[in-house]
Amino acid sequence: MSFSQNFIERVREASNIVEEIGQYTQLKRSGTARLMGLCPFPDHNEKSPSFSVSEDRQLYHCFGCGKGGNIYTFLQTYRGMSFPEAVEYLADRAGIAIEKEKTSPQRQEQKQQYKDEKKSLLKLNQLTSEYYHFLLKKMPADHEYRKYIQSRKLSPEVIELFRLGVAPNKWEALADVFKKRSVPFAQGEKLGLLKKRNKGDGHFDMFRERLIFPILSPSGEVLGFGGRALGDEPPKYLNS
Repeated sequence: MSFSQNFIERVREASNIVEEIGQYTQLKRSGTARLMGLCPFPDHNEKSPSFSVSEDRQLYHCFGCGKGGNIYTFLQTYRGMSFPEAVEYLADRAGIAIEKEKTSPQRQEQKQQYKDEKKSLLKLNQLTSEYYHFLLKKMPADHEYRKYIQSRKLSPEVIELFRLGVAPNKWEALADVFKKRSVPFAQGEKLGLLKKRNKGDGHFDMFRERLIFPILSPSGEVLGFGGRALGDEPPKYLNS
């Protein structure tokens, strides 16, 4: 999505870079219009504050690693957002309605179809994440999968925080869930969760006997999955 320059500036002016960056590092006032703190970027581990935020100019700069920019730049660099995502995120926080693009009816229809499909696929990823997470939580402590997780020192808090799960050692466990919920198998294929059988009808699960790691967006949406083999079946690591 593209936005007019006026809209981009309106959203930026309605946002406060100090409030945004203050969520990730403690900022202390240094002078009348500047705040200092430890650099929040994970690739710059410093002990003395060199990260400066200008409240009046709404800019930041780290004198240690050299990163700097405005609130859009920070969201893109620190939280991994695209520019349109950063604009929409800040507009939503500021209570500003997203402006409508002036496009042809055909283009609008194409964009709506894309949005609808994206929403549907994200919903399916969420369903899959909840299913694998549920399977792990209901397993008894003496289950071999649970014992493996304990051997890797993954605490219950980590399991909940990162929504970890397990894929059972079955060929059609997830496929059966999709079938019961009338989910089109084509969507499962597109997401890399199912694969069509070479012979005959039907689909089978891509993840079997694996510890499942959901891959999350900055806003918490499930974008995909990584699976670590719990048995001997290669590959050791598999991504959707």
